Amino acid sequence: MLRDPLRGEATAATEDGELRLVVDNAALLALEDVLDRSFLEVAGELLTAETTGEPAKLGTMQAVTWAALRAHHPEWSLAHCGDLLLREGAIVRPAMIEALAGALPRRKDDEPGEAAAPATTSARGTGKGSPNGTSKPAAG
Repeated sequence: MLRDPLRGEATAATEDGELRLVVDNAALLALEDVLDRSFLEVAGELLTAETTGEPAKLGTMQAVTWAALRAHHPEWSLAHCGDLLLREGAIVRPAMIEALAGALPRRKDDEPGEAAAPATTSARGTGKGSPNGTSKPAAG
């Protein structure tokens, strides 16, 4: 049986008990559906915030936590996950980041557990060669 290469897992010992967070294909699909953003965009936002110390959006963290809890804790609602992060974010956030990072695609030359850098988006114009005269200048 093939191992799912886009899978990360972590646990968090909370007041509500031990929570098992799993970021797999099902979690990624649910996450993208709820946020209407690509998984790599979400991962880039959260991992950048984690490494720079900047605050991440609570709604993004809430959605990732909810998606990661669905496999083993389907009774947790999106709102409940937001409350959990407000109460025990210092415990849950590292586990959520660990599970999320574990689900990132790997390059062949990466060490085990080392994720490829997530893709980032930038606001750029479509250029002069755009069809139907829809070109626009780059934002800047």
